[in-house]
Amino acid sequence: MEIISSLDNLPGNPEAYVTIGTFDGFHLGHQKVISRLVEKAREDQVKSILITFAPHPREIIQNVTLEPICFINSLEERIQNLSATGLDYIIVQPFNQYMANLEGEVFLERYIMRRILVKGFVIGESHTFGKDRKCTAQLLKALGEQKYGFDVEIISRVRDGDFIINSTNIRRLIATGNMESAKKYMNKPFHMKGRVISGEKRGRSLSFPTLNILPSSPKKIIPKEVMNKKSLIFT
Repeated sequence: MEIISSLDNLPGNPEAYVTIGTFDGFHLGHQKVISRLVEKAREDQVKSILITFAPHPREIIQNVTLEPICFINSLEERIQNLSATGLDYIIVQPFNQYMANLEGEVFLERYIMRRILVKGFVIGESHTFGKDRKCTAQLLKALGEQKYGFDVEIISRVRDGDFIINSTNIRRLIATGNMESAKKYMNKPFHMKGRVISGEKRGRSLSFPTLNILPSSPKKIIPKEVMNKKSLIFT
């Protein structure tokens, strides 16, 4: 797997299957998309390419109706999660206000198709991109069929009963301290990297030791409280 800092730095114009997204938490839904992407690319003997963004689009696109977002993973952790998936390239595309104002089709033409010979996309059914998130998976499929000649395979949502497994819902689980469920849906414990600091000494009155961590990333989501250390990894 090769990590590329921008689409402009991608060597050559490889023929490839492509997916797009931030992949925060790399949960079971993400894993289903990437597994299928890699499978299709190997079947057709072309490259598999994942395009992600830094900073996260929500950090650039200001919306007063939305609360400031905290993330499950830093960019470094996102790349680490993806490193064993069999992808050929991860492209970390710089994201700014100019890009946020691009319509989805313009981004597709100006950035992706200019650098990649797109054989097809594999994308989650709820994924959107482009200005105001108007380019849906269904619109991308229509563009491929009617205009550009590429295939789009839409991967259905992964559910556990009524629970939709997505990054937003897993962030809520972590924020409320439901680490066992978060671990289940990510297929790995939540990882917290930071520095041990002094707290309120509440551990002295409890039957178990406590640990206070100052996250190394200020945008990292912080669990409300964690009772089971097997659901959380500290480094």
